Amino acid sequence: MKFSPFSTSSKDLNQKFNLYQEVGVREYWIVFPGDRIIECFELINGIYTKTGVYTEVDEIPIQIFPGHFLSGKEIFES
Repeated sequence: MKFSPFSTSSKDLNQKFNLYQEVGVREYWIVFPGDRIIECFELINGIYTKTGVYTEVDEIPIQIFPGHFLSGKEIFES
């Protein structure tokens, strides 16, 4: 089987996104390590709505836990 560097990304951006939305996962983050970007989505009325695009210098709000944040720097350090 040939490895494709885009297979995981494609799966995250399409299949997982749709599946998680369908089953009601309340918050979904997609991390792009090469670009050091995190896209965040929140399930609102059954549809994912983008809540923000963040970088390693940002404090990222956790929508399902109001008042709580994750450091972009900590995410990319691990």
